[in-house]
Amino acid sequence: MRLTNLNQQIKRLKTFICKRPDLITNGICKALSVSIACLCFITNSNAQSIPSKEDGNKGVTMTITAKKYILPNGDTISIAKLDSVIKSWKKAEIMFHPDRSDPEILHIRPLDDAYYQELAAHEVNINSLLNKPAPIISLKAINGKNYSLNEFRGKVVVLNFWFTSCGTCIQEMPKLNAITTQYATSKVVFLALAPDNTSMIKAFLKKHQFKYTLLSDAEKTISTYQIFGYPTSMVIDKNGIIRSIHSNPDNIKQKLTQSIDQLLAE
Repeated sequence: MRLTNLNQQIKRLKTFICKRPDLITNGICKALSVSIACLCFITNSNAQSIPSKEDGNKGVTMTITAKKYILPNGDTISIAKLDSVIKSWKKAEIMFHPDRSDPEILHIRPLDDAYYQELAAHEVNINSLLNKPAPIISLKAINGKNYSLNEFRGKVVVLNFWFTSCGTCIQEMPKLNAITTQYATSKVVFLALAPDNTSMIKAFLKKHQFKYTLLSDAEKTISTYQIFGYPTSMVIDKNGIIRSIHSNPDNIKQKLTQSIDQLLAE
């Protein structure tokens, strides 16, 4: 990739993140004196939150608490020292992600140019999958049944990449559930892939409803699909080709319905 193209991608991503308050789903996080607003993303299979300083957002005010915070160099600090560390970075924006082993442990880092460059590169990678054969999926659902993408040739397949502690994922689930009722199972298949194990997903389902077929322990597959943002949806045609990718949860029902209807008509 030429450097000029990468710089253009970084500039566009900064605009997308900082100028779209309607995409902010977790509201203003008040654990720090530095006000931040959070949007759920992922990098290298670790959940990320990308903040925005945009004023006037209509997010829900919330408080972020954690048992401890881990810095980019691996050092661990308490919440009492967190504010001073953030100020020492001289950044008004930070990002954080929960530890996979314990969601009450948060990893934090400054939202700097290096991160934007990383994010832009990830977006290029995922878009490179468009109009190409979908990578192989061979996973076990939480009901114990094995699923392979090859068995669904001749059907439209909708994939959703999510995880159990992703607030944005939870927010879009009612819309995804509604879509599943619109199509016959003989024509459209809905699969949701999460890095979480079966026990975690079953515990999640005690509080939330998700009508997709839920595939667990999918971290390797998620990496193969170049996923950098949660939630992400993909629509695969009857011949196993990825035809659309939706990393933005805004208007997801309309976008997925349009993609599915187009492929069913082919």
